[in-house]
Parts: sequence; structure tokens; C-alpha cells
Amino acid sequence: MTSFDEFKADMVKHLTLLRADVNRSTAALDLLKNRVDEHDTLLRNHASSMLSMRDIASDYLTSGRCEEYAEPGSCGRAAHEAKVFFNGTHALMKAQVIRGVLFSPSGGELLLKADGLAPKRDPCALVARMRPFVLQEEEGCIWKPEDGGMVLEPDSNKTGFKHYITLVCTLEGLQVAVDWSLGQFENVPADMRLYLP
Repeated sequence: MTSFDEFKADMVKHLTLLRADVNRSTAALDLLKNRVDEHDTLLRNHASSMLSMRDIASDYLTSGRCEEYAEPGSCGRAAHEAKVFFNGTHALMKAQVIRGVLFSPSGGELLLKADGLAPKRDPCALVARMRPFVLQEEEGCIWKPEDGGMVLEPDSNKTGFKHYITLVCTLEGLQVAVDWSLGQFENVPADMRLYLP
């Protein structure tokens, strides 16, 4: 065999190996592209999904959020972090932080777990046209609009507790208040309502 024939055979061998490398690289790139597409689809589906009230409650109870926001005055931080969570993973729920007022018509007192004392009242908190929400005991952290609840009329003699929540739309089509900071309270009187503007 001449040196030219050896050179030619060597070139064919290298080209064959190169073609095999290109084919492997193309297959690897196709696999990577498919995985990226699957990931994008999952993210899109996740971001466009909504949670039911049961899902929200389950997340609250199993994620440790009840204990995480148990310190007095944690409602602002809890509401902000809930908004970030819902808008980041379930954008269709349209989460927004709202300042409301916890008010008990019978004068029932909220007590903090930390010291057994009542939280500081905000005497200017109650304003006209606030809507009442009632705590759903079985849902853990959800205040639901009260059926037939009276819209609050202005009354300077009524004072309540300033309280921040995250308002979301649920899979059931309801607008509810998610309250991750309920763990800070020792008790919530049965007639306690969350009034929202």
C-alpha cells in the first residue's frame, strides 16, 4: 500500500469518527432541547395554574408556614411573602397584599401566643364600605367572604386590630384572604371578622 493510500484510509477513518461524534452531539443537543421544552411547559403550566382552598390550606399546614409566621406582628411579612409565592407559582390567582381590620362585634379579644396579651389596636382602622370575611376553621388560613355579611358603616367607636393578608382568587372562583400569620394568635373569637376595603 502506498503512502497516498494510507493517507486516504487514515482520512476516511478520521472522517468516520468525526461523523459519529457529530451524530452523538446532535442527539445530545436534541435531548437537551426536549428537556428544556418540557421544563418550559411545566413552568408555564405551573404559573398558569390556580389552587383550590383545600390546596392552599394543605400547603399552609404541611409547609410549616403556621410556625414560620407565629411571632407577634408577622402579618406584614407573611402577607408579602405569600404574594410573592402565589404570583411566582400561580400567577392566575392574582395575589395582592391588603390591609384589613380584625374586629369582634362582641368585643372578643385576640390573644398573642407569645405573651398572652392582646395586640395593639388601631383606632382609625375601621372605615366605611369594608366587607366582612369569616375564618374557615377547616381551611386553616383562609378568610372567606361572609354570606350576607353587612358592609361596615363608619363608626368612630369601633376599633379593631390592623392586619395584613394576601387576597387571592381560588380555583373555586372565590376571592379569599390567605392569612399565613394566624399562628401568632392563641385564639380567634368565634365572631371575629376580617374587614377588608
